[in-house]
Amino acid sequence: MLVRRAGGLGLAAAMILAAAGPGSAQEPVTLESAVRAAVLTHPLLEAARARLDGAEAGVAEARTDWLPTLGTQALATRYEEPMVVAPLHGFNPLDPPAFERTLVQGHAVAEWTAFDGGARAARSAGAHAMAAAAKGGVEAAEDAVIVEAVSSYVGASTAAAVAAAHEELVRALETERSRAALLFEQGKIPRVAVLRSEAALSRARADVEAARERRSVALHRMQRVTGFPPDRLAGGLVPLTAGETARWRAALPDRAALLSAAAITQPEIGRAADRAAAAESMVAAARSAYLPRIEVAGRYSAYGSTATSPQPEWNAGVQVSWAAFTGGARGRAVERAEAEARAARADAALVRRQVADAVDLALASYRTAVARVEALEAAEAQSAEVARIEELALGAGAGVQTDYLRAEAELLQVRAALTEARGAVVEARVGLARSTGSLTVAWISEVTGEVER
Repeated sequence: MLVRRAGGLGLAAAMILAAAGPGSAQEPVTLESAVRAAVLTHPLLEAARARLDGAEAGVAEARTDWLPTLGTQALATRYEEPMVVAPLHGFNPLDPPAFERTLVQGHAVAEWTAFDGGARAARSAGAHAMAAAAKGGVEAAEDAVIVEAVSSYVGASTAAAVAAAHEELVRALETERSRAALLFEQGKIPRVAVLRSEAALSRARADVEAARERRSVALHRMQRVTGFPPDRLAGGLVPLTAGETARWRAALPDRAALLSAAAITQPEIGRAADRAAAAESMVAAARSAYLPRIEVAGRYSAYGSTATSPQPEWNAGVQVSWAAFTGGARGRAVERAEAEARAARADAALVRRQVADAVDLALASYRTAVARVEALEAAEAQSAEVARIEELALGAGAGVQTDYLRAEAELLQVRAALTEARGAVVEARVGLARSTGSLTVAWISEVTGEVER
């Protein structure tokens, strides 16, 4: 009776794989396939990639500040009185300038900033820093998506296993009710034994409906996270059995090594450092306003009218400009940039502390989850033996029905808790990898061993 006859949660695992109905042609969904699907379709990662594209475009835009600009202009003007067609560079009475009311002009202008106080270099450095931060944002978003995908997979797998165990308990209690009814008809037991088995069966049926609803909610969440269509889950999920979760219970480096790894590879630390570097660049850009600006320009023009041919002319020059007084705007801009740089440096320091806290919490959660699994595995073996003895005693007429029913219920509770604890080990191990900056799809594949399959 119950799932111990199928070897622990083996029968529950089989029921998970057939959750959408027998004869399904779909392959069961694995943890890695769920993670890969989420990484490909999740909007959080799509938004982070779009921000990276924008930041890289910003780098290219900042690079254009070093290049000259070329502009053209054409205009036609109608005057009330005749106007000189082209600029005068002298006066010859024998060759007077032309005057017309309708003038046509064309200009081509090239300009290049030779010196701007370092503003271009500062903007370029800031753009590169923001692009690096955006790249770190993609890595952080991928970590978050992987964690969410693992959480949804673990939740769906656990809910399915618990629901399957509840369904098996209902079948076991139905068998007990039939046995009690037969013995009652034979006059071997009182009617209260039948009523007791029916009451236990009714409670189990209520519990199985609640478990099925939790399974449905968990599967719907997984569909949203992974983007799988409903028919993709027709083959069920690969359950988190003892063999599957054993891969996640590996020996870990000590706390100091984990913290050192996090300081180097954790994407949030890198993002914060890059944002601080970008803020520092903005300080240099603001200070460049105190220095003069030198520009080189050249112009080629053509002057004409409705009655004259175009007259070409060119000119070139150097312009030096410097704002002697801005009403304090430059100083305030520098102060604002420096304040933002200080805030960015403080944020970077805060992120480092938060990462260290996350490593400690994740490590504690992982150790707790592993210890809980080990304790519950021992409890499962003990509860299974108690239930087996009670079943044999009841069948031999030497046992008490209430003891048997209690043993079956306790065994179900232990196995449900064990299923949840095994899922917690997986989530805690993934959380630890995220906190140290080692969480990737390839890492998931390596731990699960799916590359070898």
